[in-house]
Amino acid sequence: KVLDRDARAFLAAELGWLQRRLGAARDWDVFIAETLDPAASKRDAGEGIAAMRKAARSLRNDAYRRVRRTLDGRRYTRMLLRVELWRTDHAWLAPKSGGKRREARPVRSYAQRRLGRWDAKLRADLARHEALSAAERHAVRIRAKKLRYASEFVEGAFSGGGARDYIAGLKSLQDVLGTANDLVIAERLLGELAGRMARNGDAPAKVAGAVDAIRGWLADQRDDGADGERRAVRRCLESARFWS
Repeated sequence: KVLDRDARAFLAAELGWLQRRLGAARDWDVFIAETLDPAASKRDAGEGIAAMRKAARSLRNDAYRRVRRTLDGRRYTRMLLRVELWRTDHAWLAPKSGGKRREARPVRSYAQRRLGRWDAKLRADLARHEALSAAERHAVRIRAKKLRYASEFVEGAFSGGGARDYIAGLKSLQDVLGTANDLVIAERLLGELAGRMARNGDAPAKVAGAVDAIRGWLADQRDDGADGERRAVRRCLESARFWS
């Protein structure tokens, strides 16, 4: 809120647009490396898996082409130049259109209030972890990531050494919830793959066999990850607030 309103709106819109343009390529990279390849080595679906690999790489190549078009485009160039100008001329220090210039204040007291508020919200969500939907768990992961980065930024202002354990707990939670979210995305990508395979002329039985094999592997991964997720949640709930 300390930023100039127009600059903040521009940054939010353009960086959000860029993230959406890059997301599909990232999702296919993760799916191929962390789902399709390991599943293929553990599950036997015959020619179906080979056909699925070919279709997945084709869809990833489509996503890569969209990324290249994005990075070659005028919108990305304008965004990059404007962000760099905004950063280097220190425009963010002097808001003009409605932003508020904050007075200098001690970082410890500010961090204690801010971290305390975010930590309380995260713990409230983790207390009902088992009842959260996939979308809510994804939101919890983002909250944990922001709290971790903020904690890393201010940990030097606090003595006692508790920051390291607190941050490690957040990182563990971020990792396990990230893996769980990748499994949710993998289910969605399977639907796209089945459609691409059908358009490529693969027999329905081949498509169904490959999809079932991957779904079985994903179910095993969810089961294996459930205990790790509970441990990470418990670790965060039991961790001491290093700023207190």
